[in-house]
Amino acid sequence: MSSNASESPVAPGAPEPRARRGEGPQLRVLGVPLIFLLAAQLLLGTALNLFGSLPSGSPLKILESSPILLLHVVVGVLLVGLSSRILTLGLRLRDRRSSAVGALAVLSALVAFLAGVAFTFGGGGTFASYLMSVGFTGVLVGGALLLVPRSPVELQGAARYERAEGNLPALGGGT
Repeated sequence: MSSNASESPVAPGAPEPRARRGEGPQLRVLGVPLIFLLAAQLLLGTALNLFGSLPSGSPLKILESSPILLLHVVVGVLLVGLSSRILTLGLRLRDRRSSAVGALAVLSALVAFLAGVAFTFGGGGTFASYLMSVGFTGVLVGGALLLVPRSPVELQGAARYERAEGNLPALGGGT
């Protein structure tokens, strides 16, 4: 028989601390924009690869030459920032799973971003391109894990929280 005492410092039946109640749902919700930013990043990177070319010169000249590249960089920065926020919230909640997912996402985003910098300004090697794909995959897995509930108990707890906040109707067919 397993004990959940190590997961939550709150006694059974007691309300969750305010910080946990407000931040837990926020953490899960951050998975949605993470996935949408990844989709945008994929489409921008593919468009740049198929229809763009990178001129040589200073980094500023390269960025000014392609609005698609500039958007690709901006979305990359947003991905690093959002992944960092996910990690920060996971650590603040003292939730191992969320912290691990956040760490995976932020490390993967940094690998992809730094590989993109090496690819763009360092000559465009195939290994840097591969590392961008690896980083993208790590962030995608992290975002997906944020959206997947751990157990049916977590689903029930989330629904109970949403009803208490007035966001969901009570179950049972009442009007």
